[in-house]
Amino acid sequence: MRDNFVFSVAPVCSLCQSEMVKGEKMLAVVANTSPIQIKL
Repeated sequence: MRDNFVFSVAPVCSLCQSEMVKGEKMLAVVANTSPIQIKL
């Protein structure tokens, strides 16, 4: 479910690829610290 959420929010444009990576790392950190925040 987490992967689907990341792909849904992250843009597909190559220019925004760095933003996608940033969001992924942030989501990973948030998931590790408090998985409840993923539902927001």
